[in-house]
This record gives sequence, C-alpha cells and structure tokens, in this order.
Amino acid sequence: MTQPLIAGVGINHTTVPEGDVDALARRIDELAGYGCDFVEIAARRMDLVVGGRLNKARAKEVAAACAGRGVRYTLHAPHIINLMDEPLLDLQKDACRASFEVAGMLGAEVAVFHAGHAPRDAWTAGEDRLLAVEREALAEMGDVAAAHGVTMCVENLNPSKAVLAGRTVRYSNDPRRLAAQIATVGHPNVAATLDFQHGYVACTHTRVDFAEACLAMAPVTRHIHAHDGFGRPMTEPDAKEGDLVALGQGDVHMPLGWGDIDWDGLLPRFAPRPGTVFMLEIKPRYAREIPACIREAKRLAALVGTAAS
Repeated sequence: MTQPLIAGVGINHTTVPEGDVDALARRIDELAGYGCDFVEIAARRMDLVVGGRLNKARAKEVAAACAGRGVRYTLHAPHIINLMDEPLLDLQKDACRASFEVAGMLGAEVAVFHAGHAPRDAWTAGEDRLLAVEREALAEMGDVAAAHGVTMCVENLNPSKAVLAGRTVRYSNDPRRLAAQIATVGHPNVAATLDFQHGYVACTHTRVDFAEACLAMAPVTRHIHAHDGFGRPMTEPDAKEGDLVALGQGDVHMPLGWGDIDWDGLLPRFAPRPGTVFMLEIKPRYAREIPACIREAKRLAALVGTAAS
C-alpha cells in the first residue's frame, strides 16, 4: 500500500506555560479533542536539553505526560542549535544528540532543527567552507537520528533582526539553497521542514519567487510548518508584536486565512515526501482560533500534491 503524502495534521503547544508539564498533558488532551493527529513538543519550552545534555528527569516526566493520549508527536529541537557554529560545534552536536534522545523517548517521528547561520564576516570569508561544515555535521547527526528512529528535518528561516541589519547571513532565506544542501547531504534520515511563512517573508527579502522556492523544497520535505502572514519583512525590528501584526510584517505566525498566502493555489502543486506531517505553528495570542485552524489545516492537507505530476 502506498504511503500518503500527508501523515496527519498537528499543532504546537505554545499556549502552555513554559515548564508546566501538568498543563502540557491537559493541553494535549484538548488538542486531541479538536482532531489533531500530532502535537509538536518544543524542547526549549520544557527544558528538555540543559547544558547540551539530556535533562533526564524532565524528559521522563514529559514522556509520561505525552503517553497514551491518542496523538503522535514531533519534536522541535532548541532554536539555538546551529551546525555552522564552528567555535561551539562540539556543544551544538551534543545538544543535537540530546534532542534525538528526547525524540526517541517521545516516539517522535520527526525532530526539527533550524538551518545554519553565520556572522556576515565569517560567511563572506568562507561561505563554501561553512556549508561543508554543516553538511558534514548533518550527515553525522543523521546517523544519530537513525539510531533513535527519527528523521532530522532542517527548517528554512525567516530574515531575523540581525539579517535585516546586515550582521548575519541565513542561507536558508533562499529556500532553494536549503533544498540543495539537504539533497547534497543525501542521508535517508536528513530531510527538510518547509515553513511556508518563513519562506514567504524571506523570499520577499531575497527577491526570490516564493512559489518556485516552495516547489524546489518539495522533494526534500518531510515536515511542514503552516501559519499565515503577508510576506513582508520588518521595517521596525523593535516594534511590538501587535504592531507588526497591524502592518502584516515579520514572522507573525497568524491563523490560516488571516494572511494572503495562496494555499489553495500552491498546495496542490506541492508534493513532499510520503509521510509528511502538516504541522501548524500558531502563536499563543491566537489560542481561541486553534479549533478553526485545525479544521482549515485538515482541508488544506487534503489538497497537498493533488495536482503534481
């Protein structure tokens, strides 16, 4: 039997107070009641990795809280992990290994990591070398992921304040470059997370065609982050979140339908790897919209790849 392109629909748990394991258990039950197939556990919100090591006691508590609740799990590894960070690369790898341990304890199928980034001076002096450093690390971590039965999914990033100020380079601001990086690694347990709204903002910044970039990511994509926005980089990086929402700028993580991404036009042409998880990433300010978001996500997930040849 052929595996479907989409394994199910899920959502993150950012409405849960950080570190509150009891509240996490209650929230998972609520999300299951809304029809979620998956819940994405954020390692940094539950302190599952501490000092580059597995926080064993907390990880056991979270794994117990997640068990038997009628959903499956993915893990979002700590955002700070950066496999281009040469001075701290050993520590970064340790944090990766700890994240895979957590994923294994949760029975998670996917662990999400952010793509690498570097100070502009370092990037200018050694772009090819830094990309090679990341590829070597990804291949090594892919073996660790495989040992835990997990797929490592590398996520494309939005242009941060430091990127907009010219201090930092995030090569995945052109999602086509991340697609090429993952394809070159060529490891069966290393794939990509396509964050559509990250890509939308980043493609405006880099002047890349958004739909083209998304379709280039499809062959290496095993995980989706879905949230809405307007694809507008921040013009006032220190603005409050509500003001950024008012102008539709930045990484706003709005409910589906609040922005102007052409989901119905794009998703039928987008054919990721079989078994891809369609994961919502909605900010806590939109908690009351979550049931409607899940319903819309299920509708959109059914469109994925339907027009692809």
